[in-house]
Amino acid sequence: MKFKVPRLENEYKKAPLLLRLICDDMDSYTQCRYKKELVVTRVLEPVTGESGVHQDYRAIDFRNEYCGKKMFKDFESEEIVSRFNDKYRRNDGYNTVIHHSFEGGPWHFHVQIARDTKAYMEDI
Repeated sequence: MKFKVPRLENEYKKAPLLLRLICDDMDSYTQCRYKKELVVTRVLEPVTGESGVHQDYRAIDFRNEYCGKKMFKDFESEEIVSRFNDKYRRNDGYNTVIHHSFEGGPWHFHVQIARDTKAYMEDI
């Protein structure tokens, strides 16, 4: 895993364990499957119009576009999102991983954990 700027590595190390485990798993998978290392572009930094999940230390973004060029092909991005949403399925109606372009910005993977870890448990 790489970091866009050095401070992101320190922010990443302080993120909740579940969030880091999912992100580390995703990075290992993309390196093994696609020979591409993920680049962290945001941990705590806010952007206009967002929900606040980054400031809550519940989300991390990974680059998928740089200078107008995507790092992962569309089918690769879809496979990554599908695989990790299946693996880390939530029961609160939200996905763990999305691939999007926020308000016209660059495409990226957004990994987000629930406030309540019970969202990852199967209904009994």
